[in-house]
Amino acid sequence: MTKDLSPKKRVFTQYETFVIAILAIIQFTVILDFMVLSPLGAMLLAELDITTSQFGLVVSAYAFSAGISGLLAAGFADKFDRKKLLLFFYSGFIIGTLLCGVAP
Repeated sequence: MTKDLSPKKRVFTQYETFVIAILAIIQFTVILDFMVLSPLGAMLLAELDITTSQFGLVVSAYAFSAGISGLLAAGFADKFDRKKLLLFFYSGFIIGTLLCGVAP
């Protein structure tokens, strides 16, 4: 048996690797934004003077709004370039997260 000493062929180009990394980062930030609310529960219950069932509705509102937004966007998303549409919605996500962060 002889070993194959030929150079290995790349599976992905550098651009494809970059796109996959960007999509992974976007997915991570969206999931992190969704998950950050739950650990704050004890503090928010006292600060906002709400019950645990009301807090459950607050946590669920994020998932419901994401689902509704996805269904609404599906009707017109094919009419636009995917990259521009992703940048538009992700920019809105970042701005909304920043505004929630600075809200009193």
